[in-house]
Amino acid sequence: MVHLRSDGSAERIEAEGEVTLTNGAGGSVVAPRGEVVLNAQNQPVSAVMTGGVKYGSEEPLRQAQGAAAEGKAGFDNKGRLEHLTMTGGVRMQERVRASDAAGEPWSERELSAAAVELAMVTDSAGKAQLRDAKATGDARLKVVNAAAKGGTASSAMGGDVLTGHFVRIGGADHISEVHGEGHTSLRRVSATGVVSTSSSDSLVAHFRSATGGSGKGAGAISKGQRGGKDVLNTQGGDTVADATEMGHLVMTELPARKAGDTAAPAEERAIAERAVYDGELEKTTLTGGVQVSDGTSVLWADQVVMEQESGDATADGSVKASYGQPDSTQEPTHVLAVRADLKHDSQVATFHGAAGKPARLWQGASQVEAPVIQFDRKQTRLLAHGEGLGAPMAVHTVLVSSGGAATVGKTDAKPVSESGKTTEGRKATGAGKTDVVRVASRELVYSDETRKANFTGGVAVESRDGIMRAQQIVVYLQQSQKTTGVVRPVAGSAFDGSGLMGGSVERIVATGHIEMEQPGRRATGEQVVYTASDGMFVLTGTAAVLPKVVDEQRGNVTGTSLRFHTGDDNIVVSNRGESGAGQRVRTETRVKNKE
Repeated sequence: MVHLRSDGSAERIEAEGEVTLTNGAGGSVVAPRGEVVLNAQNQPVSAVMTGGVKYGSEEPLRQAQGAAAEGKAGFDNKGRLEHLTMTGGVRMQERVRASDAAGEPWSERELSAAAVELAMVTDSAGKAQLRDAKATGDARLKVVNAAAKGGTASSAMGGDVLTGHFVRIGGADHISEVHGEGHTSLRRVSATGVVSTSSSDSLVAHFRSATGGSGKGAGAISKGQRGGKDVLNTQGGDTVADATEMGHLVMTELPARKAGDTAAPAEERAIAERAVYDGELEKTTLTGGVQVSDGTSVLWADQVVMEQESGDATADGSVKASYGQPDSTQEPTHVLAVRADLKHDSQVATFHGAAGKPARLWQGASQVEAPVIQFDRKQTRLLAHGEGLGAPMAVHTVLVSSGGAATVGKTDAKPVSESGKTTEGRKATGAGKTDVVRVASRELVYSDETRKANFTGGVAVESRDGIMRAQQIVVYLQQSQKTTGVVRPVAGSAFDGSGLMGGSVERIVATGHIEMEQPGRRATGEQVVYTASDGMFVLTGTAAVLPKVVDEQRGNVTGTSLRFHTGDDNIVVSNRGESGAGQRVRTETRVKNKE
């Protein structure tokens, strides 16, 4: 039906049944009903299509189709399309490519929403170009590109409202940027299979065209720029150059499964207030109360930078980490630091302190403080040392021994004079009690596999009964007694066998310039070996410098080796005879305790 003006010109046209509008460039809109309003020059002013609208376009570099319940179009005074609104279950799909060369891959875009508004402009050739788009009502946009080295990479975003801006590059409309508001989401899948998904209150994403255009208006980006790195890692289509998400951010990242892996990789989960993704570097920076977890560990920091492909991360500011143990009954390992470097595949975390604020690691009652602490979760290995060359005694370790374990520096035996006569001794103390042992060293290396803690670079050990200094001290720990049926030490102590540096002391070996101090007593030598099974200390020296115990009130004792227990009043002196090489003479004296 045609409605005419008084001058006989057509003012409005109504039609039903497969009503079709074409743009003259291969695009068409079809609907059961349509109405077009014309101006005096017989140019369209507006058009309404209802009853279920379908759109299609076939061009050499673009293929598109879409559907909606209703469509409304607005035209300029020359009859050129400048505004299009679609409502009711809108779905639009589009395929574009950089050229019509054989084998040129297609990039795909898909948009769905309750309503979509499109703003158009007309180029010098009279062809309509998309400039802006606004999608409302559970809006979803997905972009899929062919990767340069095979496979595909995709980006998908959603929100209550999505607003996009487009630019014309190489004869096709490419996404320049997208703004999202309200319940926004972003999902990125790399060509290698790394999946990153996030939700927030709002997002802004800039896109880079693989044909060289940058959504930030930086101009063409050619291969070989930016330090020789090929930043154009997709063919045709658009990739996310950067994205900023803000407000109540929740992010998950699932690493790609590596060849030969039988188990699925652990998913990481992060919460923060803000996330910035850099597509060129493939890094995401999280800020504002950041918390990252992978099911068995949790990391807190002011800022965390995550690498998408490797899964490595760095954390800065008020860093705290908590590592769970394979046995859920064990206490977790905790760390406080200023900065941390985390390696995903090797599971090695390096924690750094600051001047006057060393990094600190603890589990149960045991703890280590140092400028640098490296924790290897896979090997259950710990390395602590100073920054750079480090300062002597930069590493401070606290060990807690229960049930009368090692009390380093304590000699409850009676001293023996050079004449071989013993003087009055003191009663053994500390049996059945918990003793705190503090160790200062330049470096600490601990391996849970060998059950050995190696303190080097000049070491000082302090307990309630004395101080010992040496160049190196090695503490050997017994294996955990979880399944032996033997009564275990106090749970939660450093030597309870339930975790890092756990298990009772089996043996201690100190070497290099030994100095042992107690009230009124000193001992020197080159090596001390302590065995927990019999509570025996064996102090030795060299041929030039023999071991010596000096008691200010009771006398001195010197010999090739001095052996004494912590729990009785015996001391054994062994010497080499002057006329018999290798011959050892042992003198043993016992004196009853005076009541």
